[in-house]
Amino acid sequence: MRHYIRFLFNCLVLGILLLPLNLQVNAQEISEKDGESKFIDKVGESTVQLVKGNNSLVIGYGFFVERDKIATNFQVVANLINGPIFVRYGQQETTWTVEGVAAFDIKNEIVILKIAGIGTPLTFGNSDTLNIGDNVYVVGYHNPQEKFEGTVGTVEHIRKNDNWIQTTIQTYMKNSGAPVLNSKGEVIGIHMGSFLDTTPQVIPKKLGEDKPYNTYPSNALKPLLSVSTSSEPLEEWMKREPVRAYNHYKLGQMYYYSGFYGRASDQFDISVKLNPEHFETYIYRAQSNIFQEQTKKPISD
Repeated sequence: MRHYIRFLFNCLVLGILLLPLNLQVNAQEISEKDGESKFIDKVGESTVQLVKGNNSLVIGYGFFVERDKIATNFQVVANLINGPIFVRYGQQETTWTVEGVAAFDIKNEIVILKIAGIGTPLTFGNSDTLNIGDNVYVVGYHNPQEKFEGTVGTVEHIRKNDNWIQTTIQTYMKNSGAPVLNSKGEVIGIHMGSFLDTTPQVIPKKLGEDKPYNTYPSNALKPLLSVSTSSEPLEEWMKREPVRAYNHYKLGQMYYYSGFYGRASDQFDISVKLNPEHFETYIYRAQSNIFQEQTKKPISD
């Protein structure tokens, strides 16, 4: 009995000693959540939705990088056959027209759009300082009726040759173009939402990746700001051969991951003719032909 009482007494003393530590940890967690909530709300003042035509169909996101310019993902605007598109500023319920393309980078799938409106640019972080395991956030509205919020995840992998970032965040196609933030609320990347993110179980491990790299580094965006002094009308820009090649490449990818390798090869053929310098198209085309049990074409690619 005495041993039992002594045991209970020791547990009580230990609990009292650990109480300040537990309170400190809980206070730290609350403080971090409050900090995240504040910077997410602030980012909401600089984040916009891109909508198509008069039906206001949301096609993606963008965020202010200069007072009259927003950055978004290439796929948000490249495959629009029939314009126009508009920018909807959710916090103010304001809609602006897209005046044109100020700069773009096909390799990193980034576009800067000139818009007929004024907003507050976000602060950039250094994407080269990211480490595996760091927390990152994708922000946006999951639908127009919901509150602007952040989805948290961690950095899983960073590709060495171009610093593309793979995260644990799974979002939808319409989240493309949303800013990806570090724990300080700084932009460290642009998110590419994809049907591949939402259906990871159908992704075949054919290119040596478990899932796609879904964030393009912010440091790839910075050089574009120095050349975005003028803009080209969106309709003219979409006629460019590299832009058209990109659309066929993306369509080929969709067929590839769905298992329609013949259709994928056809799209990659068109893409290569329009833009023979995009090396990843050759990789996908070779893989598509391999799964069709062809031999000479994959070797050539």
